[in-house]
Amino acid sequence: MNRKIKILGIAPYEGLKVLMEQAASKRDDIQLTAVKGNLEEGKKIVQAMGQEYDIILSRANTADMIRSVTHLPVIDIGISYYDVLHCIRQAKATGNPFSIIGFHGLTSIAKSLCELMEYSIEITSVHSADNVKELLKGVKEKGYETIVCDTVPYPYANLMGITPILLTTGIDSLNAAIDNAVKHYRNEAQYLEQISVLKKTVSSTETYTVVFDTKKMLLFSFNAQPDSESILQKIYKAIDASPCVNADFFINAKGTVYSVHCHYYGEEKNPYYICHINPTGIPMTYSKYGIKILNRVKAEEIYSTSFYSTTNASKELQSKLAQINETNTSVMITGEIGTGKNKAAMLLYSKGQDKNNPLFTIDCSLLNDRNWNYLVSNYNSPFMENKNTIYISNIESLDEAKQHHLLSIMTDTNLHLRNRLILSCSSGYKQHIPHIAMRFTNLLNAYVLYMPSLREQERDIPSSATLYLNTLNQQLGKQVASIQPPAMELLLAYDWPFNITQFQRVLKEIVTLTGTSHVTPEVVGQVLEQEARFVISKSLDSDIPMAGQKSESISPVNLSQPLHFIIRDIVEYTLDKCNGNQSAAAKKLGIGRTTLWRYLNHDK
Repeated sequence: MNRKIKILGIAPYEGLKVLMEQAASKRDDIQLTAVKGNLEEGKKIVQAMGQEYDIILSRANTADMIRSVTHLPVIDIGISYYDVLHCIRQAKATGNPFSIIGFHGLTSIAKSLCELMEYSIEITSVHSADNVKELLKGVKEKGYETIVCDTVPYPYANLMGITPILLTTGIDSLNAAIDNAVKHYRNEAQYLEQISVLKKTVSSTETYTVVFDTKKMLLFSFNAQPDSESILQKIYKAIDASPCVNADFFINAKGTVYSVHCHYYGEEKNPYYICHINPTGIPMTYSKYGIKILNRVKAEEIYSTSFYSTTNASKELQSKLAQINETNTSVMITGEIGTGKNKAAMLLYSKGQDKNNPLFTIDCSLLNDRNWNYLVSNYNSPFMENKNTIYISNIESLDEAKQHHLLSIMTDTNLHLRNRLILSCSSGYKQHIPHIAMRFTNLLNAYVLYMPSLREQERDIPSSATLYLNTLNQQLGKQVASIQPPAMELLLAYDWPFNITQFQRVLKEIVTLTGTSHVTPEVVGQVLEQEARFVISKSLDSDIPMAGQKSESISPVNLSQPLHFIIRDIVEYTLDKCNGNQSAAAKKLGIGRTTLWRYLNHDK
């Protein structure tokens, strides 16, 4: 029996990685390893570990970049007309004006589709990642709120307040590419088998070994480590300091110390290095739980990949940033649990005056006594630094003595003048800001940034939920296009005591359970009924309302009853909101008058 073909799949986004794994699980002729990596990141992954495979599978521009650093065959998954049409239909479903922006693979297909379907959509071609920001500025100035794009414009659009819908690959396109990879390999089987024998001979030991030339093109890699990319970059840096010599040295990569034995072979026609890398087992300093150090790039990534960045509240926040960040004044972020305070802090820092200096994050809810003592008494504490941004979250979690101690440190050492301080404090369901938050605010003369609850943004729930479908499709390898109107009414009727955090989690559960192109009220009812039991169990001794219950009155929808009664309640509620006008109610629900009448008279 022929051995399985070893394929390395480089996925520009998480959803394609999931699809690759699903497709590989249904085949017995391949062994596919899927790794997430876009453009330069994908190229570095192949440089670090690609030589252990027979063939490489990737998409569009990432595939083109990978070809420049490997001698292995690279199969492009390609972009199908159906993939582009699916994204256009999803963008139309949002009801917002949108345009299409991306590299040639996307825009050429989009132009053909628009001509065929007689769509009037503005299409912008990207020729280099360097001018993406300028092109997006032009798109925003023209009033477009949403774009269909490939992976390069996606993160920049989020930061600029434009909602991106990522071009995703369908399972048919992926299966066709895998078939193409298998066919290509079999055509070259004899040659590749000789290479495979050589690889097995060299990799017979457990040592991580790499071979690369003087231009740092990786020729071979064996027994790759989880942190191969980081290890290689450290080795390249050490060799640049002393080129063209044999050398033994140590490197530290992501908390592990490695010994490197590097041999230079310069007498060959094409000089190269052979490096043998082994972990030493030397322990690194312990991680300080509850305290992290981030840079601007990481903070932007945390914000731009979050659900909060797709909401209208985030767009309103971005419009305030210019005024808030005119000075380095301290900021107190307040609001209920789950309203996106941490994401707002990431955005504040990444657009602040000290964005090129580190961001220290301190989560008071995670601090133990040892780390508290480190913060307030160690000379390496972030409180001893200057010109940085310090984000202290969940200050209400500290006991009263520590709250007073922290206030004293801030005022006595001018911590808020030496650094940019961002603090956050959470209130309970429909409760006022805790008193301690006002003490910090007043003593630091801080700007108060209030994060509204989801109930206060009820009108934004339909658009936020629809736009988040695109993100979930990427993450879960799904192609859910819309949420049916009765299902949306169920989401609107719920009170969301844990706000955006709960909303995001529930939507993910709904999409996970959805097996069609549209979210149905049956699935939403099932998830919210389970959510109701969870919230009830958590709220027996608290002020969180029962599921489906508002604080002032009972919700129009009782989620504990059978589904057909839930749907009838939605119809009756909508009819009441339309003042008894059945035509208007049917239009709002997206159903016919006959269907509306049938729901109203079910079991009556």
